[in-house]
Amino acid sequence: MITNKYAQDYRLENRIDAKGRTVTKAVYIGKYYTFEKSEEEVRSGRTALLIAGIAAVVMLALGLAVYNNKGFAAQYYTLVPFLLCAFPLIYLAIALYSILTFKEKCTREQRDHIADRVAKCGFVGMLFSGISVVGILVSAGLKIGGVEERPVGANDVIFIVAALLLFAAFLTVFLRRKVVSMKEIGEEAAPEA
Repeated sequence: MITNKYAQDYRLENRIDAKGRTVTKAVYIGKYYTFEKSEEEVRSGRTALLIAGIAAVVMLALGLAVYNNKGFAAQYYTLVPFLLCAFPLIYLAIALYSILTFKEKCTREQRDHIADRVAKCGFVGMLFSGISVVGILVSAGLKIGGVEERPVGANDVIFIVAALLLFAAFLTVFLRRKVVSMKEIGEEAAPEA
């Protein structure tokens, strides 16, 4: 389905199919886009984004695996932002799939799904994982200050490492966002009706 945002990029055409019936199809008449960077730069950037995305998923899974209602993972101000990182990860996975399956040109909608989504996912993921890291630092400060007396365990160390690596993965995605920026290559000639 075509959303209202991209409706002006399409026009409806009536065609007669093999059985003699009139079929209405949406034909793209908008501008096409391609990557601004060279193919080698996009390939290396795509690899970095893919590695960062996989690392983020692994770190999120690792952090969830150590959750045991104790320590840093039990604090709502560390766990909730950590769990919210799943949403930018899902959108990032969709964007990475679009990048990996990219052909020579794409529509405006596909451009938005690739270029805009990588930057937004990197920033939002960095924000959520950064809040989680700050929450861990607050919790550690409470432990050092003697407010919380439970000692730091192995699960806490694993959760700290997972949160820091998750932040680093999203930071990498955010810093590499320019690799997938796109430029306009013109309009396709619309077929005669």
